[in-house]
Amino acid sequence: MNLQNRKTPPSKRRGEKTHNPVSTWETMACLICSIVEGHKPSHMVYEDANTVAFLDVRPVAPGHTLLVPRTHVARLEDLTPEQAEALFAALYRILNPVREAVGADATTVGVNNGPGSGQEIQHVHIHIIPRHRGDGGGVIQSLGPGGRVDLTETAERIKKKIASMTKRSSDSNQQTG
Repeated sequence: MNLQNRKTPPSKRRGEKTHNPVSTWETMACLICSIVEGHKPSHMVYEDANTVAFLDVRPVAPGHTLLVPRTHVARLEDLTPEQAEALFAALYRILNPVREAVGADATTVGVNNGPGSGQEIQHVHIHIIPRHRGDGGGVIQSLGPGGRVDLTETAERIKKKIASMTKRSSDSNQQTG
């Protein structure tokens, strides 16, 4: 299966109407919550107490699956540690069965995290996309503009942000404990 044309958004292919992801993000009732609650039809492939997985209605490959937390959470960083653990435990559990069910060689696992990344529905969802060598889908690194950056400076900025978050979290725990 050739996935090359998937770099063009669906709205730019086949003459479909375009939409503004930001306004969709801000105004759309949560479609994923409607699926999780059973109000919208889906092709459910897995569920447990904390997560649900179903086939994407706009698949980029056969078996393209979305794994979501049952609780409405917009971004990965908004998950509690317990929710994150449950979500990634479910990912670990279903990854090989999804790949094997469609006879794929590999998978690409991805999360669009926030409207700037292309996330159209404000509910965390992990894409599991079965892949075959030569399918034309490319690698995750092809998503960005690329180019050289100062890795030392970037690493230092990230480390400072992580350290400040860790300190805030520690201070918060001491106040509540």
